[in-house]
Amino acid sequence: MKKLVLVVLICFKFVFIAHLSAQNNFDNKILTIEAPFVVEDTISKIVSVSNKPIGTAFIVGMSSYFKGKRFLVTARHVINEVIKNYDSELILRLPYDDSVFKSVRFRSNLNDLKKECLLYPKDTCYDLAIIEFSDLKGELVDKDTIDFEKLKFGAFPISVFKTSLDTLWSGNFITFAGYPKGLSGFYKNYLIFRFGIIAAVISDKFEELCKDHFLINSESTGGDSGSPVFSSNLGSTDKLIGVLSGSYFTGLSVVEPIEIVIEMIDQYLKEFGN
Repeated sequence: MKKLVLVVLICFKFVFIAHLSAQNNFDNKILTIEAPFVVEDTISKIVSVSNKPIGTAFIVGMSSYFKGKRFLVTARHVINEVIKNYDSELILRLPYDDSVFKSVRFRSNLNDLKKECLLYPKDTCYDLAIIEFSDLKGELVDKDTIDFEKLKFGAFPISVFKTSLDTLWSGNFITFAGYPKGLSGFYKNYLIFRFGIIAAVISDKFEELCKDHFLINSESTGGDSGSPVFSSNLGSTDKLIGVLSGSYFTGLSVVEPIEIVIEMIDQYLKEFGN
């Protein structure tokens, strides 16, 4: 009996992931945030520099709800690392439809952003950061010129967001997709999917957490912070329920609720949406 239940659960999870991939085309909506890593060969003394993921970000917007704007969503501590350790140089790897290059790296300095275009939640309980995508100014890292028609990034629309009518429970199936640190292709990054269940719905102080969060029983690692998290238990469609922000040594990961992202963008559009 236990073997039968296990097989059913495994089959359900694989169907769930396949459904998410086909429905949302995740590769063009979820990006890597990268940083230069200096590697020195101790024998030859040759020093090389390569870019590796330090975090994940995803794009929302492009619909009338967002007034045609795109927003880059990630964890606040990822942006803080960029500011503190990399002189505010944000490197994004964008999907690119070329016969050789399947991605291009775009470098932008966060100091050049308009102050209002880098959003943090007013409530410091939440580890979130949002950037208005169109305000990023910068240059290419890998190529001198690109064909802008080959840039194929999209955005998650408001229709896939969890709403106030959706209730999450412990045991709901989830999946998230991100870019773990150290796993990086030469021509592109490969989106890594993981899945599990909601282990707990937190609504008070819990360890260093406060207020509303989710714990999921899917282990994450460096580079996954900022990954979108989806649930399949909310009606006929898979819903975006939050942003992965960290993990515990117990194999549990922390998810910031998507409602806070919506509140932040709503407030921004109210003040600067014209």
